[in-house]
Formats: sequence, C-alpha cells, structure tokens
Amino acid sequence: GLHGASGAGDAAGALRAYQRTLELQRAALKLVPAHPRALRGYVILQMKAGNLRAETEPYAARRVYEEALRAWDRMPQAARDSIGARRIRGLISVRLGRLLPEIGAASDALPFLDQARAIFGSLIPLDPNDARLRYDLATADFYRAEALRSLGRKVDARDSYLAVAKALDALLAQVPDNAVWLSHRSQSLLDAGRLAAELGERARGEDLIRRGLEGVLQVAGNAAASPNDLYRAATGLLVTGGDAARALEFAQAAVNKTNAGNALYVFTLARAQQRAGQWEAARQSARQALALLPAPEAGDPAPPLRRSLENLLQQLP
Repeated sequence: GLHGASGAGDAAGALRAYQRTLELQRAALKLVPAHPRALRGYVILQMKAGNLRAETEPYAARRVYEEALRAWDRMPQAARDSIGARRIRGLISVRLGRLLPEIGAASDALPFLDQARAIFGSLIPLDPNDARLRYDLATADFYRAEALRSLGRKVDARDSYLAVAKALDALLAQVPDNAVWLSHRSQSLLDAGRLAAELGERARGEDLIRRGLEGVLQVAGNAAASPNDLYRAATGLLVTGGDAARALEFAQAAVNKTNAGNALYVFTLARAQQRAGQWEAARQSARQALALLPAPEAGDPAPPLRRSLENLLQQLP
C-alpha cells in the first residue's frame, strides 16, 4: 500500500503509512537494539520517508536522511559489509547530495556524493553485470554536477553532465528502450547544453540542448511515461523557451497522473499556464500547490518550493 498511495499522488498518505511502519520498527529495536534485519528495515524506511519529504520539507528531510545514516552505522559490521547494505548507504548519500544544494548547502553535498561514488565504484567490480550499480554511479555523478553548478563551477559541471551522458549511453547500448536511462541521459545533455551556452559556446550549447530536448520529449510522448518524465519534458521546454502549448500539455499530464497531489508538478503546471498567458489558471494552480505544502517544522525556514510559488503569485498580473 505504501507505493500505491505515493503513486496515486497521495504523498501525505504514503508518509503516514511509512511513519506507522517506522513505529513498529522502533518497537522491535527497543527489544533487540542491534537486530540486523530490524535496523536494515528502519534505515530503508527512513530513506523512503526522506524521499517523500524532500521536495516539500527539505530541512526535515535532511534530518531524516541523517538519522538513516546513523542507524546504518549501528548495524553489525557483517551486515554493513553486504553489497545490499553498502548500496543502501550510497543511495542515502546520493539523496543527501541531491537535497543539500537546494537549501543552499552545495559545498556540504560534495562529500556525500563523493562517498556514494566511492561505494558504487567499489561494488561494480563485485558484480559487473548489475546495471543498477552503474546507473547508481551515473546518478551520483549527475547530482555532483548539480552541486558543482550551484557552486558556480560551470566548466566542471558541464563536463560532469557530459560524462554522465556518456555513461548512460553505454548502458543504453545494452538496453536501448530503457526509458529511465534515456530520460536521465537526455536531461544531462540538456543541462550541459545550457551551461555551454552560458560559457559562450553557442553552437555546442544549441546542439546539446536540441539533443537533450529530443530525448526528454521522446520519453514523455510514450503512453507509459511516468509523471517525472512528463515533468522533465515540461520543464525542459519552459527553461529553453520551447513550445508553450506542449509544455502546458506535459505539465497537465503530470498533474493528472498524480491526481493533483504533487506540489512540484502543480507548480510546474502554474509556470506553464503563466507562459501560455493563462493568468487566472496559473494563479489557481499556484494556490493549489501552496495548499499541498505542509507547514514547516518549528525553526525550519520556508522551503524553496514555497518561496518559488509565492514569487510566481507576485509576478502574475
């Protein structure tokens, strides 16, 4: 039921389910504090709860991820040494590395991402045929590029995005119809192209942006496209000044697939409506997205998504 609630757009319901399960895990750990399976389950649940809160409650999500890492450290050494446990550690580090630049802590993100890259790099030789591990490494590299861009290191970030695209090309050579890999590879090209243009490499930037957009639009045009695929297509068109009508179409589809329950997708719809000149619709969507955001925990600043929504409302005529 956890994945079902989240997939249906009920992130709050999914989080409540995770929290109930976490309480059961905590009760088990009170009885046997170092029980390997209970600790492993607790770590995974904390990570998933953090994933659900990352967009709307990033400061709280940071604390959840950090608690997951502390719990991982409490696992017995033999349990920590398993490939699965090490991969989980790497995935949590990637999530932290993804989150921190969004709350102004990009420099703090790099150590986590470098740790994740080291973990995945050490696991790949143990199971060279496991494509998940190579995709995990590419994902860590992608968010490292994001952190570098946040730090103003545009050349390093551009080169990192291109390296990610190359790594994903190698995976796609084996499984050409993997939509997740194609979408991520296309996003990497798009981001590299935008940076190349900012660095004065106009022709190169235009070529990379064109190739990246082609990829994200190809994936989003599939009937089985995920909400995230549709979101990437809408955002790609919006940030590159592309077809406003298509951006609106993809943004609306992402909202529909999540039953208007994802604040980020509803915000993207508001942006697309703003671009299309649909002022009142954009205003309604922005307010709807704000209503989906939980109140920040005591002492936490307003999350970037809330500030972006408030700025959009101020911009509307």
